[in-house]
Amino acid sequence: MVYHVGVAACKEQLERMKRMGEHLRKVIEHENRISLYKPEDLPADNEDTSKKVDWERLTHVETVSTGVSQVYRQVYDMLGFPDVLPRSSFRASHRVLRESVLTRLGKPLSKRASVAYMASNLGLKTSLDSIYRMMDHLDGHRIGKLRHRVGEATRTLVPDPVSVLLFDCTTLYFEAVHSQDDDDLRQFGYSKDGKSNRIQVVLALVVNDDGLPITYELFPGNMYEGKTLEPMISALEAQSGPVRQVLVADAGMLSKSA
Repeated sequence: MVYHVGVAACKEQLERMKRMGEHLRKVIEHENRISLYKPEDLPADNEDTSKKVDWERLTHVETVSTGVSQVYRQVYDMLGFPDVLPRSSFRASHRVLRESVLTRLGKPLSKRASVAYMASNLGLKTSLDSIYRMMDHLDGHRIGKLRHRVGEATRTLVPDPVSVLLFDCTTLYFEAVHSQDDDDLRQFGYSKDGKSNRIQVVLALVVNDDGLPITYELFPGNMYEGKTLEPMISALEAQSGPVRQVLVADAGMLSKSA
């Protein structure tokens, strides 16, 4: 027994106690979980709430996005990403980079779809051209700064020296209008997405045993993934000194032919 309401002597008292019991049930549930409404504001299960709402008088005031954006925005700032494209020199791209990163984390979409999603769901006005202009500013030096700060953040979160590194590769293909125009980086190769008719790049990623990223490298799309291990170790050593960790990878990367 959770709560004793009383004893009913007639049908009217029984109905009244049922309503009281329903109210107490909602109060007890409300105490154990976060709710947007107070218990007294919650309708009974058999109550027609549509009769209490004047739909003709409803108007849109504003759209407020809470949760993902607020949490990731704090992480974004803590990592020092705003300094990569400082507001003082890159006012528009400074904002677009942050909005693009946060949107990508919350809702992974293409650049064009992200623009539409930001406009319809987040109340953010960003054009596709502004995203491309922002990306033009992300040269090798600035991308290196981003990678370095992510690696430093990982080492800060892990109190002990990283002893195990997990290494693997994947392929990223391009769905652009001129997707057949290959270059030194974008090449045809073995596609793990089954898109052998698309040019691609090979992405090699190193994480610790908690799944936190250490660093990554991009390689030409036609490179055999076993050939990525040695350059990745060299990149790690350039970033943090001699590699003295246990490296875990699949057999194809650790074979003698690689």
